[in-house]
Amino acid sequence: MSLVPNIDASLFKLSDEQKKARSRETSYNVTLIQLEKEFDAFERIDRNDKEHKEALNELFPSYLLGECDEFDLELFSSMSRFDRRSNSFVVGCFENQPFDFVLLSYKWRYKDGIKWKTRAGTSPNSTPLVRIYTDNEPIYIIEGHRDSLTAVLLGLDFIMIPYAGFKLREPGNLQKEVDGRDVIFLVEDGAAYKCMYEVAEQLKETANRIQLIELSDSDRKMDLSDFAQQYNHIQEVKDVLQTRR
Repeated sequence: MSLVPNIDASLFKLSDEQKKARSRETSYNVTLIQLEKEFDAFERIDRNDKEHKEALNELFPSYLLGECDEFDLELFSSMSRFDRRSNSFVVGCFENQPFDFVLLSYKWRYKDGIKWKTRAGTSPNSTPLVRIYTDNEPIYIIEGHRDSLTAVLLGLDFIMIPYAGFKLREPGNLQKEVDGRDVIFLVEDGAAYKCMYEVAEQLKETANRIQLIELSDSDRKMDLSDFAQQYNHIQEVKDVLQTRR
C-alpha cells in the first residue's frame, strides 16, 4: 500500500539544533580503539562454518549471499562478525566519515536473553548510516541494523535509521545526501510511520520525491529483511520494490 504524505510543516515543531560540544571518544564509556579491537576479535563470517551458516540462515535468505555483488559481499563481511562464546551473530554499528565507516558500537543477535543487545557503554541509536553509491537510483530509508545488512546485499542505496524512536536532530547532512533524489521510506508499523514521517518532513526540502510505503499486504509487521525472505532472487526483490513505488 502506498502512503504518499501530504506533508504540512506546521504539524511538527522541532527543537532548535544544538551542536555537540563533547569529543567523539568522551561521548562513550569505551574508546573507539577498544571497540575496534573487540569487534575484530570476533570471528569473521565464514559461510562454510556450521554455526556461522546457521546464524546467517536465521537472518538472511541464502540467495542474498550467493547472488550479491562482490563489493557488496565485502562490505557485508566488514560489518558483521560471529561471537563463538555467545554463539551469536554480531553486527557493527557505524558512522559515516569521509572515505570510511567508523565503528561506534556493535550488537549481538542474542545475548543474555536479549535480542539485539548493544555493547555496554555505547550509544549507537542516535546515528544513521548512509550508503549511497549511485547517482540516480531511489534512496530507501530503512530501520535497524539487520535491514542495513540486507540492503547492502541487495545493492540498494539507503539511509538506515537505528530504531523507531529516532530523532533527526541535525538534518543538513542527510538533506545533502538526498538532494534531487527520489526517497522511499519502508514503513514497518505505526511507530515507524510516526518516526519516518517526521524525517520525511525534514528531507522534503531537498528530495525530488518522497514516498512512504508498506511492504506487508496484511496487518503483519514486515521490514525489508522479512520482505526479502519471500523471494528467490535479488532482482525479484528489486522488481517488486519498484512496482510498489
